[in-house]
Amino acid sequence: MRDCPKAKAVWNLMHTSQVDYGFFTDQVDNWFIKNLEDESDCTIEAPWNVVFATTLWAIWQARNEECFNNSMGDHYSLLHKIKYHCSTHSLMSSADQLIERHTRQHKSILVGWEFPPPDWVKCNVGAALRDGGNRVACGGCFRNSLGRWMFGFSRRLGSTTINMAELWGIFTAIGIAVDKGISNLWIESDSKIAVDLVMKGCSDDHPCNQMVRFIRSAMQCHSTIILTHAFREANQVADKLASIGLHAPFGLHTHQDPPPVTATLLWQDVIGASFSRSVLL
Repeated sequence: MRDCPKAKAVWNLMHTSQVDYGFFTDQVDNWFIKNLEDESDCTIEAPWNVVFATTLWAIWQARNEECFNNSMGDHYSLLHKIKYHCSTHSLMSSADQLIERHTRQHKSILVGWEFPPPDWVKCNVGAALRDGGNRVACGGCFRNSLGRWMFGFSRRLGSTTINMAELWGIFTAIGIAVDKGISNLWIESDSKIAVDLVMKGCSDDHPCNQMVRFIRSAMQCHSTIILTHAFREANQVADKLASIGLHAPFGLHTHQDPPPVTATLLWQDVIGASFSRSVLL
């Protein structure tokens, strides 16, 4: 199920952060428990514990096919089968969530970018993912209390999860702020998961634990940092900068001037444009 070379090849094809060196070295009992309890996102559209259990089932079926019918099939076909069953689970979960959402009351609110207080700098951060997690990037935009562009960044990352990319955006923003000598920093992210991980912490065996610890440590060393969640409509500039990072070489790229594709989005924020959004009560 794990150590067989054929099974190992299937696990490695997933290109997800959960399948790291420790994945193949943990004690078997701990390996089962840790992965079955891990509900974090991965590069396949389902929680990791669902992907893990589905993969065990698929490998077991394939092993039986090889033993009794002398036909296991190739690794890529097996991965396609796993993704198909995981997507079916995702659709069923989405349907359940949709039913729940429609049985609760909704309220329309206006959402827009908020100016930081005087003497504060605000950095909106976002992340983007393509090709099932093989192309991942984060981005951020620093603006002063008048809403004027100061500088921005795009960062191309290796293969990872969207949650890790969101955390990389927060971590990068703090690092740039320290280098620039910014004392009062307000970071805003449209990933509630990432914000909650940083503000509430996570367990030692959580796949994002090390990055969360780095961010929390950096925040404690900095004079004043506020981290809050923003709706996507108020984070469009950062998301655009993250998208730019998808097509950039690996590493950090700073923008002294705003990229032309962000001009309209920046103007919308400066004039106080609002967008309607339906929220659950």
